[in-house]
Amino acid sequence: MPQARLGVKQPDGGWGWVVVSGAFFVHAGMLATALSFGVFYAEFREVFQESAGITSFISSILVGTMLMCSLFAGALSNLTSCRTVIIAGGVISAAGLVVSYFAQTMIHLFFSVGILTGFGLSLTYTPSLAMIGRYFDRRHGTANGIAVCGTGVGQFALPPLFQFLIDEFGWRGALLIVGGLMLNGCVCGALMKPIYLTEDGTKVDREAKSSEDQELPMVHVPFPQKACESFDVSLLKHRPFLVFSVSLFGMVLGVSVLFVHLVAHAQNLGVEILVEIFSRPLNGWLSDRGKIDKVYYYMIGVTGMAVANLAIPCVGV
Repeated sequence: MPQARLGVKQPDGGWGWVVVSGAFFVHAGMLATALSFGVFYAEFREVFQESAGITSFISSILVGTMLMCSLFAGALSNLTSCRTVIIAGGVISAAGLVVSYFAQTMIHLFFSVGILTGFGLSLTYTPSLAMIGRYFDRRHGTANGIAVCGTGVGQFALPPLFQFLIDEFGWRGALLIVGGLMLNGCVCGALMKPIYLTEDGTKVDREAKSSEDQELPMVHVPFPQKACESFDVSLLKHRPFLVFSVSLFGMVLGVSVLFVHLVAHAQNLGVEILVEIFSRPLNGWLSDRGKIDKVYYYMIGVTGMAVANLAIPCVGV
């Protein structure tokens, strides 16, 4: 296993591109699974004889848990490492889908798919993006765009695959196979080699001094204190971050219903989801050019998303 590099600046390349490829497959194989889970919607509704609203709760809880548990995923990454957390997330996500094989009620799926698998996905999603920020600075937008475009690739490829698995093996067998696919998150996590930057100077300096002078005592930090320090809430005092968080909350609230119904709606219209595959890396590359402030890119994107949301009900009428 290669050793972690100490006290360096973001390399903007090198092993960072391997990290980007790992994050890409996390998005393509795991995050896209949550967003494409609507393929199972009709099957669950028919088997359990529940209303459309109750059935849609599975995907809603899945995506909601994945996003709301990001705080804990970030804290666990600080407490251990992004590599460890992502590998654990792959195992937990797979376990949730395997347990779902035995479901006899919709409530069972709420907990196994929605909460357990959703929590596992949160452990892979947040740390994978954090690792890109550790390796990239000047090319951060480009690297991030390449990684997150995996979501578009997955949303294009996974729904037909899920439907094929359901037709061939039934929804229970399909969940087992998808659970096996989730274990690939462990491979992606293994690619996330830790890197200690110059901004981590305090910790690095202390470790370096202790290695040079064996008589220098190490300061032992109790685990409960270290765990509390992992939940860094200093950003909540930063006004621009709070404004951005409120904006992002409103945006996600508006598009969350699409995560449940968009795949089925697109299939009914015969539309393939391709634009996201190209637009994310392109916009990341453009934002790195520095011609337009990234805040304006965000504002343009949110406006376009709002217009698209308003237009969807009119499509296919």
